[in-house]
Amino acid sequence: MFLTIFRFFHDIAVMPIRFLLEYLFGFFYKISNADVGLTVVFLSLTVNLLVLPLYVLAERAGKKNKSKENGIDKWRKHINKVFKGDERIMILSALYREKHYKMTDSISGMLSLILEIPIFLAAYQSLSGIRLFKEASFLFINDLSKADGLLSLGDHTLNFLPILMTVLNILAGFCYSGKRSRYENIRIIVIALVFLILLYPMPSGLVLYWTLNNMFSLCKNIVLGFIDNTRKQKKRSVKNDDPTSAVADRGLICLVAGGCAVSMLLGFMLPSQVIVSSPLEFCERTLMNDPALLMVKPLASALGFYVFWPTVIYFLLGKKGRKIWGTVLSFLLLIFLQGYVFAGNLSGSLTEELELNQGLGSVAGGSTWRNTTVVILLAALSVMLVFRHKKIRLFFSVFFSGIALASICEGIINLDRIESQFTDYSKNVERGDELTFNLDKSGKNVVMIIIDSAVGMYFPYFVNEDEELYRQYDGFTLYLNTISTGTATNYAIPAVYGGYEYTPAELNRRDGELLEEKHNEALKVLPVYFDQNDYETTVFDPAYAGYSWIPDLSVFDEYLGIKASNSNGAFNRNVLSSELRIELLERNLFCYSAMACAPYAIRPVIYQNGSYGEPNIRYLDHLMMRYLNSDIDIESDPYFFRSQFILGDNVTVGERKTFLDGYSVLQNLSNMTVITDEGKNTYMSLYNSTAHDCMFLQVPEYEPSTFVDNTEFYDSNGGFYSIDGIDLCFDIMNDKMHYQSTFASLKEVGDWLDYLRDNDLYDNTRIVIVSDHGRDNGNFTEMLSDDGIDIEAYTSLLLYKDFNASGFNVSYEPMTNADTPALLVNGVTEQPVNPFTGKPLIDGSYKSGSLDVIYGGGEGIMVNINNGQKFMPTYWFKVDTNGGMLFDPNNWTYDGVR
Repeated sequence: MFLTIFRFFHDIAVMPIRFLLEYLFGFFYKISNADVGLTVVFLSLTVNLLVLPLYVLAERAGKKNKSKENGIDKWRKHINKVFKGDERIMILSALYREKHYKMTDSISGMLSLILEIPIFLAAYQSLSGIRLFKEASFLFINDLSKADGLLSLGDHTLNFLPILMTVLNILAGFCYSGKRSRYENIRIIVIALVFLILLYPMPSGLVLYWTLNNMFSLCKNIVLGFIDNTRKQKKRSVKNDDPTSAVADRGLICLVAGGCAVSMLLGFMLPSQVIVSSPLEFCERTLMNDPALLMVKPLASALGFYVFWPTVIYFLLGKKGRKIWGTVLSFLLLIFLQGYVFAGNLSGSLTEELELNQGLGSVAGGSTWRNTTVVILLAALSVMLVFRHKKIRLFFSVFFSGIALASICEGIINLDRIESQFTDYSKNVERGDELTFNLDKSGKNVVMIIIDSAVGMYFPYFVNEDEELYRQYDGFTLYLNTISTGTATNYAIPAVYGGYEYTPAELNRRDGELLEEKHNEALKVLPVYFDQNDYETTVFDPAYAGYSWIPDLSVFDEYLGIKASNSNGAFNRNVLSSELRIELLERNLFCYSAMACAPYAIRPVIYQNGSYGEPNIRYLDHLMMRYLNSDIDIESDPYFFRSQFILGDNVTVGERKTFLDGYSVLQNLSNMTVITDEGKNTYMSLYNSTAHDCMFLQVPEYEPSTFVDNTEFYDSNGGFYSIDGIDLCFDIMNDKMHYQSTFASLKEVGDWLDYLRDNDLYDNTRIVIVSDHGRDNGNFTEMLSDDGIDIEAYTSLLLYKDFNASGFNVSYEPMTNADTPALLVNGVTEQPVNPFTGKPLIDGSYKSGSLDVIYGGGEGIMVNINNGQKFMPTYWFKVDTNGGMLFDPNNWTYDGVR
């Protein structure tokens, strides 16, 4: 707890400066033509110029209070020598009152040093982690990521920059202090030596930055000393501005209230809204981190930006300066408050790295003018706020306090929901920790594998590219004429688990029950059926169980014979990757909130194409050049395990964690399989998201790699993607990613099928491999309807192998993925029925004539929003099931919105 509190206050002081350094670093790196050394020089110069007024004010206050101390020093010594006890204390108190001296005045002499501490920490934390320093040279320094080692002493080397930095530090201190006591001389030297010890082994890029800072400080002190000497004879009466005066208090209270309002909005409420939309996506299974704790750093950053540093500056200024600063600050605070109300919502969904899937987009001219007008009005309001009478300040103090309170209340409500979901998830992980399932050599085994978003029409192209799939999938029938009843998991997957009673149309007819209840019932149909018929039953990752993004396994608690577990992410044990992602999320949550409230013109500056000014993003281009021109091993850099970045057509760097979470499960199917020979029957179902959370893979292996360059392959192998005159079109990288990820999923399942063969489990195992829906990639122009929909979004994968089946077959029988339960239960009992409704599980009447299918997107596919008794109104179509190929647009009729 103590460390958490310490870190919170540390972040309040340090994080605003870190953000400033990192954004400036990116800017100077760009204008210096990627010269890292020049970037450090520009950064040091700019930061010193920005903080120079603060240092000047702090040093002026320090000199003033030092002069005051010198004036009472001889009297204090005399009193301490002559008087004792209470009498001494009373006389000293009288002396201090007469000379307007307070005990806190002694701190004023150290203000510049106190200000230097957070700046030093921010520079250390920002620059010590910059990977662009690696192998970057500047002047006589060969590698900015290492200590310089410029001085040689026999077989040993000494670092020159830290020594130079120390000398400059001491000289700057001596120039600043003027007439010094012995104690002050010792303090200057000790502080310089402390910095020497701290920075001596550090990367030369960081030491270069601090050496330049000390050089600037030396020049500043020389110039200020010269100015002071020229004014030595001029007596200036400096008015003592008491920060506790009534006027100062009223202005400060108003500004602090405004700062708290913006801080609670940007640092607490908005981050909580992002996290509560899907809390468990912000939880790394390898770390089991509490998503609520991700809000600590954004809140501290906001308090630092809008309360702490503005207040520090306010106290350093005189009365006139406070009015000017109050005007500027109130303007900035109101800009962010109006941005939340007027600037408009950000379109599109967020990735796991808080990137906008659709980018920032363009802004209409009318919106830009509206935004500009509001800004001008707020500027006038800001002047009124500070310069008008106290009633205006009082009104806005109450107004700001109300906003802060409202933001806190909503944040707490969101926080409670986040904690509730995390607690349930923690219990689920503990409950479902055993990631194995039994298959019996002498019994009957039934297996269902659901591959989210797998397009069934891809499979012929897979085998056209790799004939090994024919052998691996021997005994399977590919139902190529298969569609789904919905375009998203929440619409379509209930029918996969439960059959035609759970299509979207049938679920809507049962409008007296919540969608969550009907969904959970569908998930339980097959497990309960097989459990009641003495099958050992195992369920992995039941999709959206409890209408939770990460399945709530408690829906199976009442069934002692059913073992339920969540496998997704359990085998992806890259702890370092998880830690890096959490660190990045903590940083970017604040940046995202600030961008969401910023005026249109400022948003791109904050967003930085999704990098939010994080300097290591620029390392990608640098790394690309180094990789192409040398033999470096980029896989050794853990930075690239947090996400995948597109560097160009068919070229990527990094790996997508969500893909690996699912892919690693398929890789470990053999390890999850426990072979028994006890004559028992078994049932296992597995939902997997590898094809949904797609990633660009190295081909033709179709395996993940930190660096992927498929340029040559796609330039020379277009023939794979044309069968019988039907071309598979890849217009964008995402199309290729989806194709590759689906292929990789089926290759891993194919390897598991070989494992079953090798262990005499293949012939006595019935298997269905199915998808909940396809994806509207536009790969097949023949599937684009006149209504503007892409029927590819419905083309489900359906592969079926019965007991003792052989040969690979293709069927064009009209099917839907709702036929899955019928295929699985066929022959298990004489008349298989739904254990919840008593209706037959094998019933072809639902698809005779026509079939109702749903088309939805946006909020409609989010189970935390679309969770009433019926699906939210959206588009519906009727599909003629007697007209040949179900994905032929001629068989589709628009049926309105309902």
